[in-house]
Amino acid sequence: MVWLTGSYVTAIWIVLFAAVTVSPRIGQLLNLKPLTFMGMISFSVYLMHLIVIVLFQYKIVHKHFTFGTWSYFGALAILSIPATLAVSWAAYRWIETPFI
Repeated sequence: MVWLTGSYVTAIWIVLFAAVTVSPRIGQLLNLKPLTFMGMISFSVYLMHLIVIVLFQYKIVHKHFTFGTWSYFGALAILSIPATLAVSWAAYRWIETPFI
């Protein structure tokens, strides 16, 4: 089943490539500042997201909400998504950038 993941990723890249070459508007959409920012910090997001989620889950959310409820997962998402983006930007800025 692992090979299916690679197939989906390849198919998505083929569709994106075809869309960008056929329509310049999609290329312009992909060049928007928020999307280029996410692409810039994506590796840091990949490295930091689990650390931030576990930290918020055990230090804050688990103490105030019942596990398995929508409010638990909602609070975890509301806290961890902005924190992950902030920590990832900081890691990109002060750790990755000096070594690139």
